[in-house]
Amino acid sequence: KTFCGPLFTLSATSTGQNMFLRFISDQTEQAPGFVLTYSF
Repeated sequence: KTFCGPLFTLSATSTGQNMFLRFISDQTEQAPGFVLTYSF
C-alpha cells in the first residue's frame, strides 16, 4: 500500500513482527512528497 505526505526519507525494519517500512522520496514530483510502502 502507498501513502503520500511530506518529503523525507526513512527506512525501518522489524524482524520480530516480520514487518518492513520504507519511505522513498520522489524527486520527479514538483511538490514535496514521499511514497510509503509497507508489507507484512
